Amino acid sequence: MLKSATFFAIACVWLLAGAGCSLTADPGEPEPKLELETAEEFEGELLDGEPAASADYSGKPLIINFWASWCSPCRAEMPELIEAYETHKDDIQFIGVNFRDTKALANRFYDEFEVPYESFFDQSGKIGFSYGVRALPATFFIDSDGMILGRQLGALDREELDAGIELLLGGL
Repeated sequence: MLKSATFFAIACVWLLAGAGCSLTADPGEPEPKLELETAEEFEGELLDGEPAASADYSGKPLIINFWASWCSPCRAEMPELIEAYETHKDDIQFIGVNFRDTKALANRFYDEFEVPYESFFDQSGKIGFSYGVRALPATFFIDSDGMILGRQLGALDREELDAGIELLLGGL
């Protein structure tokens, strides 16, 4: 009996690890907020070493994407985020937050994908934890007043990303 329970526990861990970085079972449209919540403000260092603050991105709608170089779903969604940035960069700001990674691997990831927007380096996880991030990727859709209109836990596909963008451009 004990061997069966141990085997079951190991099998569950193995399956979760094989599923990637996202532990959400119900991907889909960005989760609409029933009660608006103010986005946490934060300060830190960008991947290029420059200091920055989330307040530097105020005034326009904002998409914050938490990612890591070792996260397969993060790699899968990055082309969609880049394409959305290119399409909407005049109306929506995009920032990344590299979560609990090394700077060398994070910069290699950014170079590989030629990511055109800035990313904070959050090796300690402090920024991510302030947003409740426990699995990657995680994306937050924040209006120009700093209110979180939606969030997507797990990799975004184009339809989900477009739904989040519509939340930002169409309001509530």
